[in-house]
Amino acid sequence: WYSTFTPASVSISSATSFGPPPLDIQVTANVSGGGEGATYAWDWGDGDFLEMNATNGVVSHTYTNVGAYTVQMTVLRDGLTCVYALTNVAAAVGDVCYVSTNGAAIPPYDTWAKATSNIQDAVAYKPKTVLVSNGTYRVSYDDDDYGIKLYDATRLVSVNGLSNTVIRSNYANPGTGESSRMRNLVRMTHAGASVEGFTFCQTCPPMIYATAGRFENNLVTGTYRTSDSCNVTTFAGPVGITNCVFDGSTMSIGWVNYAGALVGLSGGAAMDRCVVRNATFKIGSANNTIRSAVSLSGDKTVMRNTFVVDMKVDMRAQSLQNWGVYVPDKSTVENCTIVGSRINAGNGAGLCVSKDAKIRNVISYDNQLTLETPGEDRDLSGSSDVFENCLIGAGELPETAKGCIVGEDPCFADDGSGYHITKDSPCYNKGVQVKWASKKGLATD
Repeated sequence: WYSTFTPASVSISSATSFGPPPLDIQVTANVSGGGEGATYAWDWGDGDFLEMNATNGVVSHTYTNVGAYTVQMTVLRDGLTCVYALTNVAAAVGDVCYVSTNGAAIPPYDTWAKATSNIQDAVAYKPKTVLVSNGTYRVSYDDDDYGIKLYDATRLVSVNGLSNTVIRSNYANPGTGESSRMRNLVRMTHAGASVEGFTFCQTCPPMIYATAGRFENNLVTGTYRTSDSCNVTTFAGPVGITNCVFDGSTMSIGWVNYAGALVGLSGGAAMDRCVVRNATFKIGSANNTIRSAVSLSGDKTVMRNTFVVDMKVDMRAQSLQNWGVYVPDKSTVENCTIVGSRINAGNGAGLCVSKDAKIRNVISYDNQLTLETPGEDRDLSGSSDVFENCLIGAGELPETAKGCIVGEDPCFADDGSGYHITKDSPCYNKGVQVKWASKKGLATD
């Protein structure tokens, strides 16, 4: 307030409004005790004004141009004035908000020159698209422990892809202090939302948590955890996960009962054309827990055209299970390759399925329990009623298996591009063949 005129009581309020123009806003104001006989003027911040003789009640305005606006109410009486303002109470947002490391951070971030360096600040305006330029962006968390919150139909898109755009936690020291808390680097809950073209790094999972939307062309890597059961990434609903790499994530656990996966799929999640590799669990002691590179749950959950490669488990305890891919119920695995798991404790190795799982065109090979040297091949455990056109290096096929092969070499190509099969393979045109794997930074070697 300023000047010598001060009413006894003033209140002015409005819920902050975001959206595309035309954007309607309502402001509630009350003035009493000294405001009698005064005139009240509203400055909407866009060049429009409203003058009235009373303020008690609701006043409205429509913004027709993109911009962030401050609403100002002025009380005029006997030549004196008193001013009250609501800063950034409305933002008429265009289709795109911009994020860069060197913008001026001027709301609503509708040009590169006005771009913010805080991704969540741009997402909060609910534009159709948030474009993110090259750089490394650190995410802080609010009281709900969520970083980037995609609760609306907003696409979060990097301009130049995952090799140029990195999102990571502000907490840099794995296993100590604040870094040991469970937080979501990204939390996505809207069917129209998407995350496209980023590298994600963090020190504690669950790094990505999504119940809807699309997660495409991303790399997730370098995660650590000290306690509690959780997945590094959780897709718990009809989420599309496409052309992504989940790589080199290490879970370092102390003396706890920890269960989890590098990628957890449930509730109708669909993963397609992805690579899950180098999932490493380093655990002091644990009992009756299950760990896996990928776990699937739910009859509408599916993993297709995906490599699960080189899972490693280093533990001291014996009474536990560790699998490259774990399918405890009705989920579907199709056209996938599971290879190179090395488990040095308990039970496990390659693929573990339930009676209700649907397994088609899968190669499970060279997955070993390495309690002794040489290791024991463990490529399959369990029995599924739907088990078709698979190659299993070592294991007993279900009685209902159709068109399957046991004990033969799948003849992977030694071309530096991953576990592709050659035309000489006994599973040629039955297992996964993914030419897309060398595109967009997704090579599997």
